[in-house]
Amino acid sequence: MSYMPNRIEREKERKRREIIDVAEKLFFKEGFKETSMDAIAKKAEYSKRTIYKYFGSKEEVYSAIALRGVELLQKIIMKGSENQKTGFDKLFSVARSLIELKKVNPNYAKVIAYFLNQVFEENKKSEGIQKCQDVVKGIREFIDAFINQGIDDGSIKKDIDIPKTVLSIQTVIVGMYFINDDVYQYFMTDNIEFNTIFEYNINLMLSLIKNN
Repeated sequence: MSYMPNRIEREKERKRREIIDVAEKLFFKEGFKETSMDAIAKKAEYSKRTIYKYFGSKEEVYSAIALRGVELLQKIIMKGSENQKTGFDKLFSVARSLIELKKVNPNYAKVIAYFLNQVFEENKKSEGIQKCQDVVKGIREFIDAFINQGIDDGSIKKDIDIPKTVLSIQTVIVGMYFINDDVYQYFMTDNIEFNTIFEYNINLMLSLIKNN
């Protein structure tokens, strides 16, 4: 019967989503290092063998959660930039999108940060990790396209080095956005909210390439 393979695939996907949902709650509550595959199996009410049938390691489970985060960020960027006319305004909307993600689900910001710092460094190439890398690459291409549009429409200076500018923007945004809360509190001398100083930094940086 032709419907059987589809039914089996749907059941596999349902179990996979359940495992991710359970792991997400545990990671957000307990932390990545503190959460074991045994704990995920127990909470999901599956055997450890079943968990490993769908995910080869804890990093793979984590990458599936990180994928949710970067896909959500990508959607927010697309939505935020669609009503902007100039390339510069679209570029600024990327920063706004990061702030919006932190409001929608601050835990995803932490997941993405840990994922970028740990998993990418280990150069692992599972399917989930590759998907995350593809989405992150797509976001970088958004930034590149917005800069090129800005140069064409006159909202961004024409004499900038595009590859270096894209990398600089990414470095500043990622470094600032994913800074540890405790580190931020340590350096903060005045009672300034993170989103306020983050937006100020973005304005300061982007003002250097804006064509007034």
